Amino acid sequence: MQKWEYLILKRNTTPEGVFKNNVEWEPDPDLNALGEDSWELINLVPSSDVHGEGWSGMTTQIKYYFKRPKE
Repeated sequence: MQKWEYLILKRNTTPEGVFKNNVEWEPDPDLNALGEDSWELINLVPSSDVHGEGWSGMTTQIKYYFKRPKE
C-alpha cells in the first residue's frame, strides 16, 4: 500500500501583493526546489491569519500543500 508524507509551506503577503493589477509570472526557486525533491503541489489555500492589524477578511497568508510518496 502506498504511503504519503505531507508538507505545508506558509507564505505571508500583504493585500497590495495579492491584488496587483499587473501580475507577472516567474519561476519560484523555493517551489522548484520542492519539485526537485519529489514534492507535488496538491492545493493552495488563501487565509487571513493576522489578528488586530485591520486586515480582517483580507488574504494575508497563502498555504501551499504538498505530498510525496513515503519511502
